[in-house]
Amino acid sequence: MVGLLLLLCAHAWTLEIKDVRLNAGLDVFRSVLAADLDIRDKRGTDGALLLVLIYTNNKRLAETFARNLEEVRHIQKIPIRVELAVSNALIQYQNEPPAGIFLVQKIRDELNTVVNFGKKHHIIVFSPFKGDVEEGIVGGIHISDRLLPYINIEAMKASDIKIKPFFLRVSKHYDD
Repeated sequence: MVGLLLLLCAHAWTLEIKDVRLNAGLDVFRSVLAADLDIRDKRGTDGALLLVLIYTNNKRLAETFARNLEEVRHIQKIPIRVELAVSNALIQYQNEPPAGIFLVQKIRDELNTVVNFGKKHHIIVFSPFKGDVEEGIVGGIHISDRLLPYINIEAMKASDIKIKPFFLRVSKHYDD
């Protein structure tokens, strides 16, 4: 009985840590988008910034984070529009690419596809999950004694993304 209780507590603690990473990541994602020097050029035909949340199998979780993101309403005084997609459905955004992509769930098989899509379309691809920045994602979070934006400088350059210098100074860089 005690073993089961410990197992349940450990599972709840793991879920709580994952939720903390996701919530913190969503906040940092908005900050990275706001620090993009070319964000105004990334508006869609409707004048809004399209933000795509990628999920694998938990649409309910993605919908929750979409609602949280929609509450922001604007980034740099530009209205936002949030859509959900599975990672292998990015082809639908070829003609009107999003301003940013946020990974709500860890993806494995299509990670390179998402990274390459971001590079091709100069999109900030952001993941709050450990190890994704090292795999080529432009932005994430680094948690140590404090929470910092985590930027892959090479991926940022390969995607031709320009971030405000102050934001880069206060971020942890993968190339360090």
